[in-house]
Amino acid sequence: AALQALAAHPRIDRNRIGIMGFSKGAVSALMVSHERLLSGKGLPDGLRYALHIPIYPTCYAHYHQPRTTGAPIYLLLGGADTYAGVEPCTTYGETLRQAGARIEVKVYADAPHGFDGGVAYNTPTGENYSRCVAVQRADGTYVERTSGAVVGTSGPDGWLVLGREATKVIGACRTLGVSGGPNERARVQAMEDVKSYVRRHLLGG
Repeated sequence: AALQALAAHPRIDRNRIGIMGFSKGAVSALMVSHERLLSGKGLPDGLRYALHIPIYPTCYAHYHQPRTTGAPIYLLLGGADTYAGVEPCTTYGETLRQAGARIEVKVYADAPHGFDGGVAYNTPTGENYSRCVAVQRADGTYVERTSGAVVGTSGPDGWLVLGREATKVIGACRTLGVSGGPNERARVQAMEDVKSYVRRHLLGG
């Protein structure tokens, strides 16, 4: 709906609409790069986001043979992110690259979750799902990567739909303790990297 609204605005070039998000918003920015999650949504022919910049998302769902829209993806991660995790996204980023996606992954060393600003926090009792990764198989079912237990199936639009056993399985891979906070060096570098990427891939300069 947001893409359609922007594309209809007379002062906006519909071919240069990008999407960027942080944390949960980054999950959305990454997922809408997947063609099958957009097809059938009533978008005008050829209308897709021209650029995707997910910043420290959680990569909890790994799709089988993923196919992106072809738009460039710039995945920015904190090397010390213990909340969303780092490895699930670097692994999935490589899966996307091997499937033909135009993706770059950059990891900022020593940067925690939320490195771009805010206040540092540490909640020992916070639920942490960074180790829970659902990998889709060829038959459309999803298995939790560590245990191999089935946690869900694909819905009509391709999204992961958790099954009845998911609570038990996810409870086993869940840990306690969440933390994050600013890292000025990473924040400054990331914003410069974002501006450079946008200039190259969205503004054509």
